[in-house]
This record gives sequence, C-alpha cells and structure tokens, in this order.
Amino acid sequence: MLFFLYGMDSFRRARHLQELVAPYKAKYENLDLLSVDLEDEPESWVKARDFLNQPSMFVESKVAIVKNGTAIEEKEWVQTLKNQIEAPRNFVFVSQDNPPPPGKFDFLLQKPVKGQEFSELREGGLEQFIKGELLKQKLSFQPAAFRFFCSYIEGAEEKSALASAEIEKLGLMNLKEPVALADLQAVMPPRFREKVYILAREILENRDKKSRLKNLEKLLLEEEAAYVFNSLGFQAQGEAAEVLAKYDISVKSGGLEYEEALTDFVISN
Repeated sequence: MLFFLYGMDSFRRARHLQELVAPYKAKYENLDLLSVDLEDEPESWVKARDFLNQPSMFVESKVAIVKNGTAIEEKEWVQTLKNQIEAPRNFVFVSQDNPPPPGKFDFLLQKPVKGQEFSELREGGLEQFIKGELLKQKLSFQPAAFRFFCSYIEGAEEKSALASAEIEKLGLMNLKEPVALADLQAVMPPRFREKVYILAREILENRDKKSRLKNLEKLLLEEEAAYVFNSLGFQAQGEAAEVLAKYDISVKSGGLEYEEALTDFVISN
C-alpha cells in the first residue's frame, strides 16, 4: 500500500504520518521499519528498493518512510514505488514539501494511492486548527483572546507548529478559563511589534477596505492605538500624511480617540 503526503505544513504532515504508522506498529508484532531521505542521501533509494523487494520469512509486514521520494527519478525506483500500490504487506509512506514533478510520478496523485495535501493554514483553516488544539488541551479562550491568538499565530512562518506548542504550554499554566485577553497577553512571548511596520505599510498601500480593516484589527489586538497611529503617520506620504495630521489634531484636541481616528482613516481614505 502506498501513501503520499505533501505540503509546506511540515508539522501537520509529520503528525499525520505518525498517526498513520502507529496502527501498523500496534497490529504487527513483527514489523520491519526503514526510514530514508532521498534528498539528504540520494543513494539510499537502493536501500529502500532492496528493503521492499526482498521477501522475508521472519517479519509479518514492512513499513518504509521515504522522505522526498521524488528526488530520485531512476526508472527502477519509480517502478519500485508503483509496485507498492497493491502490495498487501508493504506500507510505504512518501512525505515531502512539494507535489510530484509532472511526468514520472503522476501516479502519486491518483487513486488507489492514498494522497493528502498539507498546505499552509490560512484564516478559516487556521482558526479550525487552533480550535482543535484548544480542545485537545481542554482549554478555552474568551472571544477577544481567541482573535488575538489567531492574529499572533497568523504572523508566524510555521503556524501550526507554533500554535500547537503555545497552546500546550498554556494548558500547563492553570489559567482562569475561559482565558481573558489580558491574561493571554501577559503570558505570550512578545513577537508582534516587528510586524507593525509591515502591516501599517500594507494599510497605506492597499486600497481594499476589507483587507485594510483586517490589518488594522490585527494591529489593535496587539498594540496601543496611539502606537499604531504613530507608525502610520511615520510612514505616510503626500495626501495620506496630510489626512493623518488632521486626525492627529482632532485626537489631541479631544475630538476623537486614536482608535476612532484609525478606523475612520481606513474606511474613508
């Protein structure tokens, strides 16, 4: 049987791989397991080929974990993988970042190969993943805390890995539940301020109001409104700078709060 797992979310992919292999370890008392990485050790495809092709009288089943399985395009290796599709007692798991290159490995994306993609989580998918991790830790957030945590994770490069690690740590802290925004901010490692400049720049350059409001929400969940306003003012040029200067006068004269000024700027300009 052949499984193909791919996608840039290596954390979820690796976790799923462990979940798939575990039942075979439990079911077969005598299990022969081999793990190779064809990118780090290109010649190890020969070891994997021999492992899968040589019959054994002393094991019930074989499991091969092949990382970066399409890094080698040797005809014999391609055929070895194809032969595993219907092999009843061989279980081969090919795991890598990218889908197979067009051509020789097209069969990896076709049934009966059991394929699954693990792309980077975005918006709704990320929120669902975080909810699942919270459920595992039997942890609950207030709505504002949940929005803050999602925003915090969305700015990271390895989202699922960071979310899982942070939620696991939070689960050990015995925080009052549902966890409030202030309590969450007090224990989360500071990592957001370096993103303020980038998000503020996107607000100034992007004309889509929905995107601008979303970026503003991210900023206000983490930083004081005055800091966000000043970051915008520092980067603004031309007409935008003049408009922000007028808002600044209004705020300092008591006409508006910084958060009101920011919201009005994003919607109206």
